[in-house]
Amino acid sequence: MSSKASNVWVLKLVSGEEIVARAKYEEDRAVWVAERPYIFQVIPDYQTGNHRAGLGPFFLTDRDADCEFKDMHVVAFIEAPVDLRTSYIKQTTGIEIASSIIT
Repeated sequence: MSSKASNVWVLKLVSGEEIVARAKYEEDRAVWVAERPYIFQVIPDYQTGNHRAGLGPFFLTDRDADCEFKDMHVVAFIEAPVDLRTSYIKQTTGIEIASSIIT
């Protein structure tokens, strides 16, 4: 696996949590280094009875904190799908990525 620091990854932890972060894997230390990790959550909408997805900071005490996840705690990982990556970037930087190119 390549280690691209600018990629947004989804890390599935042994606890079942899904973490979304700009991250890179450091093979020599066997850790994922995550910048501003956010947790992917399913949020119930009690008025409609439906559920929706949302992102919240992994650390409520410091939403800008970086952290490391030991390889033994990460069950699986994928590059974040475009819509999730776009949402993560907007929440962590305030930058809204255009969905199409205007010509």
